[in-house]
Amino acid sequence: MTPETKSVAIIMTGQTRTFFDNNNFFNMIERTKQHYNNIFIVCVLNSGNHDQVSSYLNSINVKHITVDYPHYTGMYFYEVAEKQKLPEYTRLKDIYMESTKNTLAKNEIWDPDTWTREHTYIQSHQLKIGLVHLRDYENGNNIKFDVICKTRFDISYPADFYPHILALSNTSLDIDSDSGTGTGGATEVVTDILDVITFNKTNREYLNDVMDKLGLKTIDDLIAYNKEKQPTLEYRVNGYDRHLNFGSVYCYNYHSLEGIKKNGTRNILYALNDLCFFGGRDVFYKLNDFFQESGLIENVELPHFYAPESQLIIYCLKHNIDILCYFNTSFEIIR
Repeated sequence: MTPETKSVAIIMTGQTRTFFDNNNFFNMIERTKQHYNNIFIVCVLNSGNHDQVSSYLNSINVKHITVDYPHYTGMYFYEVAEKQKLPEYTRLKDIYMESTKNTLAKNEIWDPDTWTREHTYIQSHQLKIGLVHLRDYENGNNIKFDVICKTRFDISYPADFYPHILALSNTSLDIDSDSGTGTGGATEVVTDILDVITFNKTNREYLNDVMDKLGLKTIDDLIAYNKEKQPTLEYRVNGYDRHLNFGSVYCYNYHSLEGIKKNGTRNILYALNDLCFFGGRDVFYKLNDFFQESGLIENVELPHFYAPESQLIIYCLKHNIDILCYFNTSFEIIR
């Protein structure tokens, strides 16, 4: 298969301890190489093995840079401390801790200051650093990547996964797939909007199975069902419905489905929870302020308000990003 004249940038974050323990990342990159003729990876690493990672990427001719994240940890702790001094942070923390509707979450998040410093903010800060280096690379090389993806080394992807966006052939929904500002990176044109929101065979099969059992046929059926099933704050999405919610474990999100039906693919952010997400260049760069705004946007009724995936959803809702989250049955975390 000859790759299209398309480009993808990948920001890798976190630990490298699982990098050479399995072939999941290797296989995903090989699939990506079949569809893109230009791949660039920014590795924001907070552990060793930088030379091993570079050696592997050099061996498969993938351009990359490695960023030693410990150089930024002083900046991270300073910026977190400054955020936690803000009146808005304190106000939202107090509302959250005084609420009787978040009892289960507060058993785990008993100290939001410690939790946000050690869990909520770290990945979004690494993303921020990765975007700085990616933008510098784009400016220095006169390139604008069609698709940008953030992921980690410890994910087991579906067998057919690589970061891409399907283009709708319906002209009212198809958004400039060759400009680098819309659905860039699409390798297949489809007419079914359900293919677009699921983006690969694995997720489409999950969706089909549940929709068939519930008698749902169209995206309008799906939107209506999710509106009807909008959960109470104590509600967790059950196993039967979870492939329909497109809003991670903790909430139904029909807003994104309505946005996609209206506007097409321009604003979609596809997310395997908060661990791996990707979209067209323009929508991905909307995440530029995610670290700065995380924890400061009012939506404390969302259970597990301080969980990273909840903060990602809240940020996307504020910035009109049509986030589509996929539950853990479509990927795994390897430890």
